[in-house]
Amino acid sequence: MKYLFLLSALALSACAATHQEEYLVSAYDGKGRLLSKRVQLGSNKAGVPLARDTLCKIHPRAVIRVHTKGSKQLAGDFKPYSCSLRKEI
Repeated sequence: MKYLFLLSALALSACAATHQEEYLVSAYDGKGRLLSKRVQLGSNKAGVPLARDTLCKIHPRAVIRVHTKGSKQLAGDFKPYSCSLRKEI
């Protein structure tokens, strides 16, 4: 039983270690200024909508932009999203 628990813990830690955060999701005001450096969320492609919705709850009038983590350029897969309009802009 002890070995099963240890094996399960090792398998879960291996899965957590391979989690790749490819994108950085950030909230900006209407003038393009970053609202808070402490509230930037890292995510993989599947988690971007969840991170976007979370930032919209924190900053309801923000524009959410997704950058690639390596190059810090806007990600081509995701357009800027207006929280107040609830749509991509």
